[in-house]
Amino acid sequence: MKFDESAIATTVLQNMTEAGFSWNTDWTPRYFKGLLESMAVYLGTVKEDAPKAVYLSDEKQEKKVFFAYVTKEENGYSLGYTFNEEDLPEGTSLVSYDDPVANAVMSKFTLTQYRMVVTPVDGRDLTKVGYLVLLDSIKQYMRTNVGIDPVLEIPEFVIIKGAVENDKLTVSFEPGATLKQHVKDDTAVEG
Repeated sequence: MKFDESAIATTVLQNMTEAGFSWNTDWTPRYFKGLLESMAVYLGTVKEDAPKAVYLSDEKQEKKVFFAYVTKEENGYSLGYTFNEEDLPEGTSLVSYDDPVANAVMSKFTLTQYRMVVTPVDGRDLTKVGYLVLLDSIKQYMRTNVGIDPVLEIPEFVIIKGAVENDKLTVSFEPGATLKQHVKDDTAVEG
């Protein structure tokens, strides 16, 4: 199902409201695209022979909760996203979203490309809080809908699939051409 036609925006609205945000359902696709694409842009600037990843951690910095990663392959670079650190290639170098350089690159991109900025309150990075609520909402949506319609798609951008394996929800991401272009993975971009 297309992301825009699903109930994901309603799930995000409910969760954002509970988190104290004044939210509009129209913002959900743009916010999600801003997160994924800004991570890809950052990785495109730091890619090298060894795998690299940028990750979001919870607010207390105790648990890494979402990763974007780039790996060099025979014919170029490939991009991936995951909720699980175990999915990262061995030897992946990690950089936090909170790293000043990574954050500056990603924030500048979301501001210029998506006109998206969330002002910190009392030193609290509300952009990150919003991303965490959004990502939790995606997992919640997949848990609820895995037996009904376990696929969300933003055409040319990303396909998100949910599955249950051994009573555990897994969520996979297939980056589309828009995201892949930032790491110059020309071999995987379909024409």
